[in-house]
Amino acid sequence: MKQTWNEDLKEHRANGFISDVDGNSISNLIRLRYAERRQFWDTDNFNVYFAIDGNFGNIENKLVVGYDINRFDKAAGAGQNGARGYLSDVDGNSLTTVYNETEILSPAVGLFDLENPSNIIRNTAAYNIGSFAIPAQLLTTNGAYIQNVSTFNNFTLLLSLRQEWFKDEYNYDNAKASTSTNTAFLPRVGLSYQINKKFNVYGTYLTGFQPHVNTISLMPVIANNFFWAAESPSQFTPLESDLIELGLKSKLFRNRITASLALYRINQTNVLMQIPDDDADSGFVFSERGADRSQGFEMDITGFVSNNFQISGSYGYIDAKIVADENIELIGQRKEATPQHTANLWAKYDFGSDTALDGISLGLGLQYSGDKLGWYDRDLELPAYTVSDFALYYRPSAQNLEFTLKINNLLDATYWTGAINATRLFPGTPRNFMFTTNYKF
Repeated sequence: MKQTWNEDLKEHRANGFISDVDGNSISNLIRLRYAERRQFWDTDNFNVYFAIDGNFGNIENKLVVGYDINRFDKAAGAGQNGARGYLSDVDGNSLTTVYNETEILSPAVGLFDLENPSNIIRNTAAYNIGSFAIPAQLLTTNGAYIQNVSTFNNFTLLLSLRQEWFKDEYNYDNAKASTSTNTAFLPRVGLSYQINKKFNVYGTYLTGFQPHVNTISLMPVIANNFFWAAESPSQFTPLESDLIELGLKSKLFRNRITASLALYRINQTNVLMQIPDDDADSGFVFSERGADRSQGFEMDITGFVSNNFQISGSYGYIDAKIVADENIELIGQRKEATPQHTANLWAKYDFGSDTALDGISLGLGLQYSGDKLGWYDRDLELPAYTVSDFALYYRPSAQNLEFTLKINNLLDATYWTGAINATRLFPGTPRNFMFTTNYKF
């Protein structure tokens, strides 16, 4: 599998609120920033494996032996130009301007008025542009693995071993080049037992390993900082994890309903965090948290209550805590970006062929997420939210054709799915409509 990414970007985006001459934020005026960025990425994935099936007495075995390679090349020559902040004179004194009879600091890129929004063509040639190069980077991951699944009596046993090698060549083909390497041995064990035709129980143990050069793709603040850093974030000790899970799966009411229950515990060590620091040039430093622990349970149910009525629902409870941190006051506190309760429900009702509404079905869904803390701002609490969805289905009689109209976020709720801090929040999608047509040959 091969992927390429070719970016040639010019954009204006938010950079905080405008301040008046006394330093007070004006809540309807957004200060803008401007960026021009060009870069090219090339990703290659290769996987080769051998599968061997065989029996030893009454034990059925399925053995897989394989090797995979992932190569990610962020090509040399990438860079970014940009402008942001406020204007100042040659002596460094802030310049001011008047907007709607209010004296404000002069933004370097202009502003956006939330009370009077407009999309205009801006004169980017007038900006005081700063430039930096985006370092070239070559990431290579090699992995060798062996896995066997054995089935005997009512038991199924999975045993898996994987050895992984990671290499990060940062600023390659450059005088500032640096290389970091990591290795990991990753075992995995799973065992299931069929109690009878209705109930199965299982247990799983697995381990995980992820250099931080991959984790930062979820953290724009860190990713931007490392655009110009002298070293790659893989300099930090990789994120390591393990999972223990126990569960029960069942088929009930003549296999019309499928239900499951899972209990789990996830441990993570070396979690890379951004810590505010007024003495740092960037306003923050990076620190690896000692350990986090998440544990809880999940319940799922799906199937037909009757021939015309189908349901699917789930509920999850997560107890996520900080186990080890340099700041001892955080130990035992709630982990960031994790809701304690989540749930969803979807119901579909078919009016049936013996009614005037033959071929018509209705669907209604609810999604719930509890409150959560900002990833880098524990004082920022995102409220819980519930989102409702609606669907109308129509299938012409004796046809393989179906039309579906779905309304997502039916009540147009405003909600936030997550946040890095108070200036980097992720809003949920507002009400939207989707019409699809399916035809089965």
